Amino acid sequence: MDPSDEVGHEAFSVIRDSMEAEKAAGISRLVIGRRERAVMLEPCGKGIVVWTLRYVTRSGSWRTISPTLVRVTPIRS
Repeated sequence: MDPSDEVGHEAFSVIRDSMEAEKAAGISRLVIGRRERAVMLEPCGKGIVVWTLRYVTRSGSWRTISPTLVRVTPIRS
């Protein structure tokens, strides 16, 4: 994910650098193809990687979940 204009680049950089300094990831919802999906935002180099997350109820049992499923644990208590 990368912004397309100069103002967006500055705001994007501040958020990305803050996330990286705090070793934090963001959790949000995003509409892709008319469906709302849970996503995780992770800083990576000069960009932010958007990972699509799945709920266990939509993936089947834990034994059948793809190894690409990301479990998110809080950094701070």
